[in-house]
Amino acid sequence: PISPPLPSSTTLAASEALVPTLAAVLSAHAALNDATAAATGAGALQSPFRGVRPPAISIQDYLLRILKYAQCSPAALVSAYHYIATLGASNPALRVTSLNIHRLLITAVLLGAKFHDDVYYDNHHYARVGGIDNAEINFLELEMLHALKFRLWVSPELHTRTEVQLLVELYEVEPVKEVEREVRPALEAAAKAGFAPFLKWLECNPLPEQDLLQVATAAAEAASAVEAMQQ
Repeated sequence: PISPPLPSSTTLAASEALVPTLAAVLSAHAALNDATAAATGAGALQSPFRGVRPPAISIQDYLLRILKYAQCSPAALVSAYHYIATLGASNPALRVTSLNIHRLLITAVLLGAKFHDDVYYDNHHYARVGGIDNAEINFLELEMLHALKFRLWVSPELHTRTEVQLLVELYEVEPVKEVEREVRPALEAAAKAGFAPFLKWLECNPLPEQDLLQVATAAAEAASAVEAMQQ
């Protein structure tokens, strides 16, 4: 098949910028669920996405590999995270672990690219990128589609909420300095008040620590004012 044209450098840069956040959040969830499964004996839960042992490649390097060779959009990556989160919330066997995250990722990104990108690579290409065979990725694609009830549309509003949720979760799972611990509740309050565009700008334009705390606190105060007016 003919390869899709390369996306713009701006699109690729935006996708690349998402990778560390996605990797940190997914890695933290996988570690937590691994520990919970070991403590409760729930490790026996089986799914088609579960491997025998964790792959040697890290989640971040796997995401970078997918991005390098599949060149998907930021919308495809955010949608992939939304699909994975939705599956984990509805089915304990599909919660992210070190044994299933790689297959979940390659399949979710494939679906996200097919649904949201104008051009995308075929299943055979994604199978090679993901390190699995074509028959398996075809099977996993159908499994994920049925598990999601074919609900692949991620609206602009849901896309933004998912990005904000990723940012909030990053503050929860990453080792953070004290000033950042003070910022996180302010970010959460601003997110609930619908200040997602501001938060997106803040994510892309890092501020010095004290300025960040001041701006986030102001956003939280504004969020409180909005909530008071709505009561």
